[in-house]
Amino acid sequence: MTTTFARAMIEHAWENQQAFRALLGKGSGQVVLSRFRDLAVELVRDDLDGVNASKQRKGATTRFLAAGFLDLLAWGLEPGSAADPQELEQLFQRMARPVLDQLKRA
Repeated sequence: MTTTFARAMIEHAWENQQAFRALLGKGSGQVVLSRFRDLAVELVRDDLDGVNASKQRKGATTRFLAAGFLDLLAWGLEPGSAADPQELEQLFQRMARPVLDQLKRA
């Protein structure tokens, strides 16, 4: 299982790097960061909709993957970190896979 939202969001961020760096950076307001977190949670939740797991496990997994994705995206937009959007998405998918596999097993 992979997440479907990651590629589109990464590509959009990559095309608008300056804006995303400002939005996700240290100077960003709490409201902006909260909205990004809510969006990521919603996208992950949609991806996990068909997974048969308890509400608590899905909720924890959703929050964990959303937070990890946003932090990885912020890192990926730093100069010299990730080579391109595909590399960043592949990295996220590799890191998310064990978490998704564990959710499906429980």
